[in-house]
Amino acid sequence: MIGAIAILAAAAMQDCGASRNALEHDKCALAQSMAISPPPDCKEPITQSDMNICSYRDYLRADIALNEAWQVLASEASGDTKSRHLDAQRKWLAYRDAQCLAENGPRSESGTIWPLLQNTCLTSLTEARTKQLRDHVEIEH
Repeated sequence: MIGAIAILAAAAMQDCGASRNALEHDKCALAQSMAISPPPDCKEPITQSDMNICSYRDYLRADIALNEAWQVLASEASGDTKSRHLDAQRKWLAYRDAQCLAENGPRSESGTIWPLLQNTCLTSLTEARTKQLRDHVEIEH
């Protein structure tokens, strides 16, 4: 179990840190997590390690969708409107991360379930924000 987590952590740090933006980073990290061998059964994960890896993939997919929605909104906004949206998005990201940390506490105070709890929280909030961004773009059209 710890070996799989170490492999995932090493894979996520390999070349993805050189990515130019969050979307590229997430796509890189997702591709690398998909290369883990043996692959976890994400349809019915049994081990904590598999649950952690699968929840991390779910979070990455949600964050990819968020970044894609953000790119659409940012490409259609300009001037002060774009600046306000950028400020709001940065503050929302800080809120999301702080909220999940508040709910789950720091990793050092938890056991092996912490990544699952943290990823689940991040995924849930990210999916809700993605819907907000998409709804905003639809309203503007």
